[in-house]
Amino acid sequence: MAYIYATHFLHNQRFFNTQIIQAKNLSTNLKQNTHVNAQTIENFSTLEEQAKEVTLLCNDLATLRTLRDELSTLNFKPSQQRKMERLIDELIAWQNTKAGQHPFIAPYAGQFTILATRLRSEANEDIVRDITLVIEDITGKVIDEALKFNRHLAKLICIPQQNHGQS
Repeated sequence: MAYIYATHFLHNQRFFNTQIIQAKNLSTNLKQNTHVNAQTIENFSTLEEQAKEVTLLCNDLATLRTLRDELSTLNFKPSQQRKMERLIDELIAWQNTKAGQHPFIAPYAGQFTILATRLRSEANEDIVRDITLVIEDITGKVIDEALKFNRHLAKLICIPQQNHGQS
């Protein structure tokens, strides 16, 4: 009888020890998964904010390109004076957009004030060409920002897979 009791006791001890070890492994794996999930959520939250910024930059860029296209159609006749004034005002107002105040773009956008003043006083094709060149410089900066964001996105997505919790 003692033998049966001892065998049963040892079997129960082994079973409970196995259960405790598996519970510890499960707890460790859950902690690792929770940590990885928290990092993933943080990465994607950051990514979402950066995507919003890039979207705003692109929208502002589209507005600027529209202004460039409208400026290129000016023929400097008196009948287009109001159109020219509206475009000049929109060009100056563009400096207050998110893209216009971006640290890398603001120095370029600041040139719009000077060029707009010159366009008001002496409207000609040379000034419109100068404005177009500034717009192209700004376009290049926005495209550079978008490419930098895409490279950052590629780094986040191409994270090597790790063997979490596998023995």
